[in-house]
Amino acid sequence: MVGQIGLPGGGISYGHHYSGIGVPSTGFAAPGGFPRNVDEALNQSGITTTLMATAAPFRLRVG
Repeated sequence: MVGQIGLPGGGISYGHHYSGIGVPSTGFAAPGGFPRNVDEALNQSGITTTLMATAAPFRLRVG
């Protein structure tokens, strides 16, 4: 099956990936998924964030 991933008619289907077919269940509580908007999730928890970024490459002067 591993050699068939990405080929027509092969690979892992949506049902196999998300329903855990063949994987034993432990009953252990797992954490939820990651939020799509990290800033929104942090703001809901009372943490504020500031993102400072640029799309242009830059160099830091040393010395």
